[in-house]
Amino acid sequence: MKKVTSRFGFFAAAVLVGACFASRAFAGTAVIQFNNVSSYDGVYDGAYSGVYYGTVNGQSATFICDDFVNDITYGQSWDANVNSNQNVGGANNVRYLGSGGTGTYYINNPNLTPGSTYAFQGLPSGGLSQQQEYNMISWLVEQMLNDTNNHDGNWASYAGAIWSTADDGWNNGSGGFNAFYLNQNGGTETAQYFVQEALGHDNDTNLPTYAVYTPNGLSCSGCSNNGQEFFSPVPENWSFTDSLGLFALALAAFGVLTRLGVLRPILQ
Repeated sequence: MKKVTSRFGFFAAAVLVGACFASRAFAGTAVIQFNNVSSYDGVYDGAYSGVYYGTVNGQSATFICDDFVNDITYGQSWDANVNSNQNVGGANNVRYLGSGGTGTYYINNPNLTPGSTYAFQGLPSGGLSQQQEYNMISWLVEQMLNDTNNHDGNWASYAGAIWSTADDGWNNGSGGFNAFYLNQNGGTETAQYFVQEALGHDNDTNLPTYAVYTPNGLSCSGCSNNGQEFFSPVPENWSFTDSLGLFALALAAFGVLTRLGVLRPILQ
């Protein structure tokens, strides 16, 4: 390999490395593989509840599952759309759809249904938008990740709250939605309690940025269904806009440096 000392060469290398990070954060699509769960996970209605581990395009990743309907198994992989939790409103390629419809992926929790006898105080009269729903889930994901190693024992209740916001987790057969997990998980609050807390963050604009990986049904290895939707942390101070801008910069730099003949030595 030839040694490149030109400032253009170093710039090209930096841009290409940056583009790799951009593709890791928000690349449009990605291949997700689920490998294992944390040894600190709790259990919510028979499901592991806490931190999952796997890969994104072959790179190690930490996941939080927001999907209570679809089951997955160790080693299973699938293609997924990649979005930012900060900007899902109106997106057709994420799984959950907010209020205002019927079907598996619309909100059906009576506590989050306008007009229901059980509706929480503070629920918008028109129900929750898709973005508001993902804001609530994002807040719950943040709480779970902030509680290192499930020290407070509430991972099961946080996960139950996520699943009770996103789909049918509130209607589980073990009573976990409104009963303490003190015997099984050592938690201090119920899933229902955390759903109500999350509702207070439906319009929160200061939430962390997460990648949202949503199965797109195009490919799934070892699947009985097409996979689960995951939230995953992204590099600190990274944003969806940063990713797109850097990727565009990388493309422009690639064209310019190729014409200048600078990029060729880097690739030899």
